[in-house]
Parts: sequence; C-alpha cells; structure tokens
Amino acid sequence: MQASSFWQRYIGTIESGDLDDLRRGMVLEVGAAALVIGWLLALSAIGYDGRLEYLPAAIILLTGSVGSLWLRSAHYRLALYALIAAVLGATTCFKGFAPDSLAQYYFPVAIVVSSLLMSSARVFVLATLASLACLAVARSQGASWFDSQQIVTPITLIYLTAFAA
Repeated sequence: MQASSFWQRYIGTIESGDLDDLRRGMVLEVGAAALVIGWLLALSAIGYDGRLEYLPAAIILLTGSVGSLWLRSAHYRLALYALIAAVLGATTCFKGFAPDSLAQYYFPVAIVVSSLLMSSARVFVLATLASLACLAVARSQGASWFDSQQIVTPITLIYLTAFAA
C-alpha cells in the first residue's frame, strides 16, 4: 500500500494534453537520467583507481536530480530550476576540479535540457549564464581570453545550441 502511494505521489504521471503536465513528465525523465549519470559519476570517482575530483560534481548532480524529482509534483518551476542548476553546477564543478578534462564541452547539455522545458528567451539567459561560468572557470585556471579550446569553442557551442533550440 505504501509503495503504491509513493509511486502515485512522486513518480506517477497522468495523461494530459496540457503543456505543464507534459513538462512535469519531462522533468521526471530528465531528472531520472541525471540521477543515473550522477550515480555513474560517483561510482567512477570512488571506484578502483577512481578520481576523487569527480565526487563533488556527482554529489551536486545527485542532490539536484533527487530534489527535482521530489519537488516535481508540488512545485514544478522550482523543480525545473533545481534540475537546470544541478546540471550547470555539476558541469562547472567538474571543470573546476578536473582541469584536464573536457568538461567545458558539457555546458551545452544544460542548454538542451532547458530548451525542452523553458521558453526561448530563458534559454538565452541560461546560455549567457553557462558562458559566464565557462569563462570564469577557464580564466581561474589561467587560460587566455582567446584560448580556442577552453573559451572560444565552448562558448560558441553554447550559443549555437541555444540558437538551434
């Protein structure tokens, strides 16, 4: 009985043609995918010959995805912002703690996720925030303003993704 009520309250979806109901279902799907990715990232951080610098990004992603799944039915907008902040924060943290990784190319993932759930104007606001985060992390690691691998190419990809969305 308790499992059934848990399923209906947190996981269950209703069939509807309303855009908000469809977006709630999309938050569930993206949140579940982020939960799986966060879990795999945590396993790679603590596993054999793991890299502990991946662990803060995994914790951010796990916390944000669980929070968005928990808030989805009652506070849809807050769940949406928690999910997008978790993806953007995890990517920023991942690049900050693992400077030799190619995490700067993961910033467009936040744009793709937000384009599924937000209006076009808000996607460009998020693209600007992602670009500023990418720029701040790269500059804090000593990259020049026109470094093609750390700054120019990732920011170009961020805005191309926003225009395509």
